[in-house]
Formats: sequence, C-alpha cells, structure tokens
Amino acid sequence: DAEKKYTQDAQLRMADSYYSAKMYREASAAYRNYIKANPAAVNNDYALYQVANAEYRSNDDKEGIARFMELINRYSK
Repeated sequence: DAEKKYTQDAQLRMADSYYSAKMYREASAAYRNYIKANPAAVNNDYALYQVANAEYRSNDDKEGIARFMELINRYSK
C-alpha cells in the first residue's frame, strides 16, 4: 500500500531529523514509535540501531548498550 509506505518513510525521516539536530531523546522516542507502529517494517533494524545510538549520545550508556544488545540478538541471524 503506497500510503503506508509514505507514512513509514515520513515517520523515519522525522526521527532522523531529531537525530541530526542532536535532539537525541526526541529521536529515540520517534524511532521507538516507528518500530511500535510498524512491527514488520524492513527498516526496523536501522531504527533500533538509531535508538541505541541516540540513547548512547544522550549519555544513557546502560540503555544504549541494552538496545545494541537487542539489535545483535534480533538481527544477527
């Protein structure tokens, strides 16, 4: 469905915009919302990687590491 594709793209671009602006808390929340709203999306590995990066860059090392570990466990098959 084309509309769903464009909606997903817009959600991911919004999260990327927050990240680029160094608004890491907002970026993390936006990436998490993207994953929650699109559980089967092909870009979820990227979104989870960006969650981990955003958490790490916002000085939440524990959460960043947890998300990196989740990424490895989920996508290293």
